[in-house]
Amino acid sequence: SELARRSGLSLDQFVRVYRNQTSDDPRPTKDLFKLRLPADPSLRDLKRRWNSVGRDGVQPMWKNSKPQTQQTRQSNHQSMANHQQDVLHHIIKGQRDGRYLVVEADLLDRWTNIFLSPIGTVEKSGAANRVINDYSFPDGASVNEFTDRSNFPVITYDPPREIARRIFERRRRFPGHPILMMLGDVWGAFRHIPVQAEHVHMFTFRFENYIVVDLSCGFGWCGSPAFYSLAGSLINNLYESQKPCLGLSPLDPGACEGNVWCDDHTCALGLMWDTHDGSVSVPTEKISEARRQVMNILEATCGTLSVLNKLLGKLRYVSSCFPPARAFYQNIQVFAVGFKSPRMRRIPPDVREDLRWFSLVLTMDTKFNSIPVEHFARLEPPSRHVWMGASDTGVCVLEPQLRQFIRLKFSEAEKAVFATSKQANSINVRELMSAVLAILHWGPAWAATGRDRTHICMWIDNTSAVAWLAKRSSRHPTVRLYNRLISVSEFRYSLTCSAAHIAGEENVMADAGSRAWCEDHPLYAVWTNLSDAWTQVQTVPPFDNLSSLWATL
Repeated sequence: SELARRSGLSLDQFVRVYRNQTSDDPRPTKDLFKLRLPADPSLRDLKRRWNSVGRDGVQPMWKNSKPQTQQTRQSNHQSMANHQQDVLHHIIKGQRDGRYLVVEADLLDRWTNIFLSPIGTVEKSGAANRVINDYSFPDGASVNEFTDRSNFPVITYDPPREIARRIFERRRRFPGHPILMMLGDVWGAFRHIPVQAEHVHMFTFRFENYIVVDLSCGFGWCGSPAFYSLAGSLINNLYESQKPCLGLSPLDPGACEGNVWCDDHTCALGLMWDTHDGSVSVPTEKISEARRQVMNILEATCGTLSVLNKLLGKLRYVSSCFPPARAFYQNIQVFAVGFKSPRMRRIPPDVREDLRWFSLVLTMDTKFNSIPVEHFARLEPPSRHVWMGASDTGVCVLEPQLRQFIRLKFSEAEKAVFATSKQANSINVRELMSAVLAILHWGPAWAATGRDRTHICMWIDNTSAVAWLAKRSSRHPTVRLYNRLISVSEFRYSLTCSAAHIAGEENVMADAGSRAWCEDHPLYAVWTNLSDAWTQVQTVPPFDNLSSLWATL
C-alpha cells in the first residue's frame, strides 16, 4: 500500500508492476506460454484465442451504460457476518497464489475508477465456506449488468451422462474386464486466467479496511465460465491426445476420451461411479440434505436468494440422475434469478408445487442408489409402445403388449366446460391427460425388475402434447400438473418415458376409441373389431380426478 501511495501510479499501472509486466514480456501470468498453432482449423482458432489471453489477459468489453465511476458502493452480504475467519483465510490464500492484490482502503481516494461488488459466503460440504463475489448486485448497476457478452468464447460442456455413456460402451465392448476411470480436479488452474490490467478495477471487493483486487477471472462474473471453458477445452485436448500405458489398458490402446466441465463442482460431479457394476449413485447425505432444505422452504412459505441458491446446488444431483427433473429445477431457478434484492420473498404457488414434486421424489432415496449407467445416460431403446388419442367426447389409451386399453368418456358437464374454456381445456391438454392415465394405471406393471428398466414410448397425434411430454415444460397450469404426475410416477417405478408423434390418419384404433361411444357412430365398427379380445382398464378413484390426486400425494 505504501508503494502504491508513493509511486503515484494508477491501478492498471501498479498492477503491471505487481505482475512484472514489461514491454519485452507483457504476459500477466508468467506461467502461460505461447502455444504452437496446429493445422486443425477448430483447434487453431482455440489456441489463437488462448494465446491472446496468455499475452494480454482477458479483455472484457463494457456497455455504453457503464459510468466512469461507481455511483453507489454496496455493503457486503449478511451471509459473511459470522464467517469472517473463512473470508480472511480465503483472501490470504488468494494473495499467496498471486490471484489477489490487497491494499489499504484509503487508496480508493486515489483509484477512483474502482467498482466494489459485495461478497457473501455459501456452505460447501466438507470444506470451509466458499466466498462468492456477487457481480450481479445491485440490480441495474452491477458488473454483470455492464458487461458486453458479445466477445465471450463459446462454452463447451459435456454433461455427466457422457461418463455414463463411456462406461456403458466399455462394458459392452469388453465384458468381464475391469473398467478404469481417471479423475482429476483442475479448478486451481483457472486462477492462471488473468484479467487485463486496464479492467481489474471492475473486479474488487472490500473487507474491513482493505480493498481486494481480483487479478483473475473470478467466480461470479458472467464471463468467467466462457474463459474457464476455453482453458478446459485445451486441457481436454491435451488429455485426449495421449494414450494409456499398454500395461494398464492392453485391450483398448486407443487415445483417452476426455470430458469438459466449466467449474470444480461439475469436475468433481459429486456422484459415486461404479465401473465394475456399471452404475452411478448419489451420496445419501446429499439426498438427505436436499430433502431437509426443501421441507424447510415449504414450511417457511418464504425464502431468500441465498437459501434458494443453496437448495439449487443440492437439487442439481436429482436433475443429473433423472432428466425430467430439469424442467422443475429450471422453474425454481427462474424464480431465484428474478430476485431483485437479497430480501425474503414469498414462494409463488407454481414454484411451491415444483418444490412439492422434489419433496416426493427425495423421499424415495433408494432410487438414487446403483442407477444403471445405460438408464442414467438414457441409452435404452423403447421396450414398450403406447398409443393414445383424444377428442371432444373422450380419451383412449392402448397398451398392445398387455392387450389392454383405457377409455374415459367425458360427461356433459365436462364437455360444456371444454366449450367455454377452450384454452384451459384444449384438445392438446386432453392428449397429455391420456399419458397421465397410462402411467398411473400401468406403471406398476411396467416397474423395473433388477437392472432392466422399462422405456415406454408414448405415441401421440398432437405435436403440442408430444413437446410437453418430451420436455416436461410448459406455462400451462394443467399441463404442469400433468407433467408432475407423469414424472413422479416415472421415478417411482424406475421408468423412462419418451414421446413420439404419429400422424392422425395412422392412429386409427386410439382415435376410434376416443370417439365411438354409441353403435350409430361411424367408427363404432372399427373400434369393436380392433379391440376384440382386449381388456378394458377402468378409471376409478383416485385416478378419475387428477387435480385431487396430486393434492393428496
